[in-house]
Amino acid sequence: MGMGIIPEIGATLTGSVETLDAEKIKKLIEKHQDNKILISILEALRTASNFKELLGELPFKGVQVNVDLSLPPKIAVSFLQLDPQVFSA
Repeated sequence: MGMGIIPEIGATLTGSVETLDAEKIKKLIEKHQDNKILISILEALRTASNFKELLGELPFKGVQVNVDLSLPPKIAVSFLQLDPQVFSA
């Protein structure tokens, strides 16, 4: 959480790249049309899923989503070479 003229709050979500499924993400987007932040996160994950398909056999094991809720909100998705279980506590 950051404080300033415009406060911000952030979250980092980490998971396995193998669990990215564009079809499931599409269904979630259709189900939650009224939640703009969630739609943005899901769209970022769908883009990552498409990249995963294009990149093929590169050694990515995890995917990480960084969400900063501020003005404007910011969502970043990155691939991880480490197993996502390394990040779980």
